[in-house]
Amino acid sequence: MIQNCDSCGTRSTDYSEIKCPKCGEKIYRCRHCKSNMVRYACKKCGFEGP
Repeated sequence: MIQNCDSCGTRSTDYSEIKCPKCGEKIYRCRHCKSNMVRYACKKCGFEGP
């Protein structure tokens, strides 16, 4: 399955799926952004994390 990274917007099949700690919405991050701790924001509630 291909997902857009919520940090950089890149479409990838190599991603991690996590739940937003605030609202539980799914957040997708590509390998590059996750390993480099690039910030992300939840589209539903705006929570930001590394």
